[in-house]
Amino acid sequence: MYYNHIYGSPGGVSMNFSSILGMANDADQLIALLNLHLAANQFSADTIAKLKAAHTDLMGTTSAINRVRAMVHLAMAIPDAAVQR
Repeated sequence: MYYNHIYGSPGGVSMNFSSILGMANDADQLIALLNLHLAANQFSADTIAKLKAAHTDLMGTTSAINRVRAMVHLAMAIPDAAVQR
């Protein structure tokens, strides 16, 4: 459901990532921001490690905007962000 908002769709509403685009190369800063805003700082250590590994894999193969989009997508899809504690 949120895929179209992250990646955009013709005639649809899409998210503006310009305020966090500068964090695209800094996994710790980007993950901390996503943790705060999407999960109220409830990401487990295991989740953070998995997100850092994903960020590392994306570093050499994606543009900054697509890296941010992918990290937001992953962060929104994990159980830590989906469950209110």
